[in-house]
Amino acid sequence: MQVITGSLVLSVSDKDALVVETSSEKQVVKAALSSAIASSLQGVEEDMVQILSVTAARRLEALGDWVWGAALADRRLTAGSVTVKYEIRIPPTASIPAPVTASTISNAFVGTGFTSGITSAMQAAGISIDVTGASVSAPTVSYAVDSVLTLGKQATTTAEEEATAEGEATTTAGPAGGGQGRLGRTPSRSTRHSRAFELLAVLVLIALSC
Repeated sequence: MQVITGSLVLSVSDKDALVVETSSEKQVVKAALSSAIASSLQGVEEDMVQILSVTAARRLEALGDWVWGAALADRRLTAGSVTVKYEIRIPPTASIPAPVTASTISNAFVGTGFTSGITSAMQAAGISIDVTGASVSAPTVSYAVDSVLTLGKQATTTAEEEATAEGEATTTAGPAGGGQGRLGRTPSRSTRHSRAFELLAVLVLIALSC
C-alpha cells in the first residue's frame, strides 16, 4: 500500500469556520477537505484520504475596559491561514492511471482549480468561506510493508488449501492397482507460485526502500 503524508496551508476568508471545536463540526470540515483533495488526484477515492488535523492561530481581542470586575472580549472571525495535515493511503488494488508521486501532489495542490474545488466542497457542506490561496509542502511517499506481505500470505493460504484439496482427492481415488492412496509431500504448482510471489514482493519492497 502506498502511503502519502503531507501538509498544505490554505488562505481563507474565515479561518475560524474551519478550526472548530465539536467533533461533529470537525467531521464536516474534514469530510469536505477529503473530498476536495481526492477530486484533485485522478483515481484517488475520498475514503483513501484522511485529514489528520486542521489548525490555525486565533486572536482574542479586548473590546472594552474592565466592567464590574470582568473583561469584555470578542473572538473575531478574521481572514487568515489554516494548516491542513493529510494522509493518503492507496491500496495496491486501486485503479490509478498514473503513479501518485510527490511531484504529482505539488502540482495538483496549487492554482485556482484546487482552491475553487475546496471552496465548492465547503459550501456544499454548509461552510461559507472562500479559499483564496494554497501552498503545499513536499509530501512523504512510502510503502506499507504489511499490506504487501498480507497479500502474499493470502495467496499462500489459498494455494495451500487448493493443494490440500488436490491431495485429498488423490488419496480418496487411490492408485490404479487398488487400495487407498497416500498423500504426496511434493508441493503443488500453485503453492510454488505463491511462494515465489512472496519472495518477489519482498524484493520489490527492498528495492523501493533503497
